[in-house]
Amino acid sequence: MIEQSTIAIIATMLAGMGGGIALVAWTESQGKRTELRENTQPCAECQGETTTVCNVCNGSKQDPLDDSKSCTYCDGKGRIKCFNCAGSGIQPRFLDRLSPDDFMD
Repeated sequence: MIEQSTIAIIATMLAGMGGGIALVAWTESQGKRTELRENTQPCAECQGETTTVCNVCNGSKQDPLDDSKSCTYCDGKGRIKCFNCAGSGIQPRFLDRLSPDDFMD
């Protein structure tokens, strides 16, 4: 005869597996719904302008170590392409920022 504690352990294990599978399925369906929805939210870093102030010269366009030369990081423009949105002006969705290639060596 099977003890009641054994039945409880098996039931808990099956419920946990079922819950885990349900969570994975739900996450997948949410990802598909997100892909279908249009993304028009402006970037939080550049406010949709596609560029940000150069973080080396702080927009002065001059090399901070030698004022007679232009900044080599921004090519003397004082602004650089936004790193957050890659210059698109649209706020990327969290998972859109990463690709499998980012994790490959």
